[in-house]
Amino acid sequence: MKHFFTFLAIFSLMITGCNPSKERVSDSQMKEKAMEEGNRITMETQQLLGTTLKSTIQEQGIPEAMRYCNLNAYPLVDSIERKYSVIIKRASTRFRNPQDAPDEEELKFIEAYQDSLTAGKTPGVFVEINEKEIHFARPILLNDAVCLNCHGQAGSDIAPENYQVIKALYPDDKATGYKMGDLRGIWSVRFSKDDLIKAIDSGNESR
Repeated sequence: MKHFFTFLAIFSLMITGCNPSKERVSDSQMKEKAMEEGNRITMETQQLLGTTLKSTIQEQGIPEAMRYCNLNAYPLVDSIERKYSVIIKRASTRFRNPQDAPDEEELKFIEAYQDSLTAGKTPGVFVEINEKEIHFARPILLNDAVCLNCHGQAGSDIAPENYQVIKALYPDDKATGYKMGDLRGIWSVRFSKDDLIKAIDSGNESR
């Protein structure tokens, strides 16, 4: 009987202490870490895509840059996903590729950002803590005139020959007709909650 109670005590400690970090880390700490990492990851991804695209435009012209983007944008994003073990998506209701269509939570973020812009407010970032993941969202605003070559008004911003390339590459394209300052969509980054907690614990231990 004595051994039985000893076993129960050890088993209870194993159950309650299997992941003590989750109890030590607060929601506010997780949100702060998600904001820090989310901003860093999306800025790095945006810079990689933007630098590569502008370089291709300068070297080969806009039509070839469109074809390059069609073939290489997702692999470039995938490389950042693997680097940080996260899920990255550029979600929009006016998507160029159907796989960028927003899910229910992403649509909620997009609508909130659009409401902020309509009200004359500067949109910030969102962090949603779910059961097993933490979802970060940051708005994508059209604030670079170069983007109008592919996402602006057909016939004025987008040359007719370039518009034909867009329609050939993306028959169901919805991503034109924008003007400077418009909301293009969102950066959506999903973190594993366990991975983010480990990162917070690792940061605390190094102090």
